[in-house]
Amino acid sequence: MKRYLIPLLLCLLTLPVKVHGEIKAKAYYFFIPTTNQIIEAKNQDFPLPPASTTKIATALTALDLYPRNFTLTVKPEAVRVTGTKIYLKPNEKIAVIDLVYGLMLESGNDAANALAWVVGKENFMLILNYYLKQMGLTSVSFKNPSGLSAPGHKISAKDLCVLTFYALLKDEFADICKTKQYEAQSGFKPRVFHNTNRLLAVDSRVIGVKTGTTNEAGKCLVGAWRGNSFLIGTVLNCPDRFTAVYKTFKTTDEKLREKVIWSKGQKMYFKKNNWWTLTKDVKIFSVGNEHKLVKVVIEDSDSFVRALFFLNGAFLAEQNLQKVR
Repeated sequence: MKRYLIPLLLCLLTLPVKVHGEIKAKAYYFFIPTTNQIIEAKNQDFPLPPASTTKIATALTALDLYPRNFTLTVKPEAVRVTGTKIYLKPNEKIAVIDLVYGLMLESGNDAANALAWVVGKENFMLILNYYLKQMGLTSVSFKNPSGLSAPGHKISAKDLCVLTFYALLKDEFADICKTKQYEAQSGFKPRVFHNTNRLLAVDSRVIGVKTGTTNEAGKCLVGAWRGNSFLIGTVLNCPDRFTAVYKTFKTTDEKLREKVIWSKGQKMYFKKNNWWTLTKDVKIFSVGNEHKLVKVVIEDSDSFVRALFFLNGAFLAEQNLQKVR
């Protein structure tokens, strides 16, 4: 496969863009997944304790490993845990799906342990960390499924956002984390779980995702928003986490406008005196104009010719090209 580089000078958004104001947090990262554009960021690559936002990875791993209606027996050692609980009983029989809701809504540390102990805690954490590495997350090192403080249990704000993006691709996970209340029918008694993310009750455009709090990590929040644009954001050690995340999402959604930077049918000339056309629009979200260098890498193989678009050095989009006849 051959590659050709085409630099282009266009009027584009300069990122990151300050759309809200100062966020008082040790680290944060907000971005637009559809275009890979950064909204705001600080210490985004620095690994920090994430508290119960760890449970995003735990839920994703459990949903991949176990059938939803599988009834497991809670190991006695799983309930011997500090922090937030759904108050499982030793040897209680409960469905996986109810545990995942208890994990994500009530942030039950005993629910996290119960899910992990099905295959053994060490095995579960090996699988979980393998999944995260497969996603390309480089800062992560999770030591337990609940997010309780442990030496080396860390992840960066950026990697938490990327993890959340992959998690939200699963419709079932997306439905769980935006649920305000859930009634679990399995177990030794019915339970009602309430979501700890109070932003869900503030605005219907908030679609999750997970709170987290420990003395070491401080107050943490991973949020997602689907309004005029799809946004994901993480704040770590942020005393005013709900206000910071909500105002950033809301202000960003009000200011951003979708802009077509290359239109479907636009021609490109690059090889053997041939013209090629785009098969769909290439878009970004913008709040203003500024000249910026954008790169297009053309991949040429025997079976296809493809354009890869990069903005500020970050991957933006890709599409196959069509030869002009």
